[in-house]
Amino acid sequence: MSAIPKPALPDPDRNPFGRNRAPQTAADQQGRSNHRGDRSHRGTSGDTDTKAARRNKRPIDTRDILLSLPTELADRMESVIAYTIPHTGVRTQQDFIRRAIAQACAELEDRYNHGESWPTIPKPEPL
Repeated sequence: MSAIPKPALPDPDRNPFGRNRAPQTAADQQGRSNHRGDRSHRGTSGDTDTKAARRNKRPIDTRDILLSLPTELADRMESVIAYTIPHTGVRTQQDFIRRAIAQACAELEDRYNHGESWPTIPKPEPL
């Protein structure tokens, strides 16, 4: 017989993978969590703090845009980035897209606005 004791089996009521168990409390029956903002759990008030921390890591004066590319163009971009890293220093799709947008804007401003930037489009005041 081994001198090492066998580990205790996990409590089935605390098993996060035990989704088939019957609800144990009124809060469970209504689909709510029993914990009170413990940030070690997913889906709690701690998520908003995590999102804020992620937002704070991004460069100042930036905003997200949504971009979908045809698969062929996305594959082409990945290949260009991979094969030109030693020549351009561009290592990420994000940097590639930023540079491409800056280059296209400069070309169009040069062609249609005497090389000057157009004024910013006014945005409506938030309510």
